[in-house]
Amino acid sequence: MTEPSPTTELTTVLSFFRTNQILASLLYLPYLLPFLLANWLNKFHAEKPAETGGWLYQHLMASWGSHTLSNSLLTALFLFLTATMLSQMVIDRQLDRSITLFSGLFFLLTASAMPGHLHFSPLMPAMLFLLLSIWQLLKVYKKYASTINLFDAGFWLGIASLFMPLLSLLLIWEWLLLSKLRTPLKTRDLIGLSLGWLSPNFILGSFLYTQNKLGEFLHTQWSALFHFTWHSKQHLFSSEWIFPISTLLLLFFSFQTAFKKKEIGKKKIIRSFYELLVLIALITLLFSPDNGLLQLTALPLGIILALTFSQWPTQTAEGLHLVLYIAALFLLYEPFLKVSGF
Repeated sequence: MTEPSPTTELTTVLSFFRTNQILASLLYLPYLLPFLLANWLNKFHAEKPAETGGWLYQHLMASWGSHTLSNSLLTALFLFLTATMLSQMVIDRQLDRSITLFSGLFFLLTASAMPGHLHFSPLMPAMLFLLLSIWQLLKVYKKYASTINLFDAGFWLGIASLFMPLLSLLLIWEWLLLSKLRTPLKTRDLIGLSLGWLSPNFILGSFLYTQNKLGEFLHTQWSALFHFTWHSKQHLFSSEWIFPISTLLLLFFSFQTAFKKKEIGKKKIIRSFYELLVLIALITLLFSPDNGLLQLTALPLGIILALTFSQWPTQTAEGLHLVLYIAALFLLYEPFLKVSGF
């Protein structure tokens, strides 16, 4: 009898996520646990990010994460929901030939690897609704009757902006993505998307007008879009940028891997996620007071890393994932280790 090869006996971390079973998404929780534990141990990152929340966040959720336990639970809940939804979107839209839950896995990895920002903040619900918007917009691809999808995409982006006003700037990216999804692009498509984005703002603004609070609403939603924040050199190269830059370098040297065996339309969609990375970085540099918006890069990075790692040999993918996982944990635990004398 021949002995089984070592590769058949070895069960790797990534192998648990090479499936399309939604119940396997529950494994995201133990994967996320070491990152959440860092916030309990590390007193240096106890303060919330200084990002300005939108009107809905300030009036509905501002007090939700006021205690350490509730903050950690809400953070875990929203990250888990976003990761699960991201994986299902990639599978539903067939962005990858390999059916895996990698996109949610790498979303958690990149979203958690930013010291000082693994807290419940306006960005958590905003990312969830932004993802809903992107999902609806991707449904337009190769679909003739798509008016409802376009309106819904804009509507969810409008809801996201009510939690994080700066996300309204991503309407520019959605216009660009739509131009790749619909050729030739029709004016009515742009109008449908834009009207969807305006609808939540108009409905809520009309209600608040009757309550004599329209001025407060407009100030909350629009002041952040005209307040430029220029970072000092020290702030620009802070630890929040280390992990995104490192993963971008990895993606740069393996740029073509994510495009392997993809049809032309899917390649255009993947390129648009690179464009989203650039736009988020610019918005962070210009408007984000403490780099908190940089956590939003976890959405496109999660997708691109998933498409890249699914094409690599198992041992290569597992080894690089382990390096990224350890590096992310080191960034979070480094201050605590210094205080402990390590």
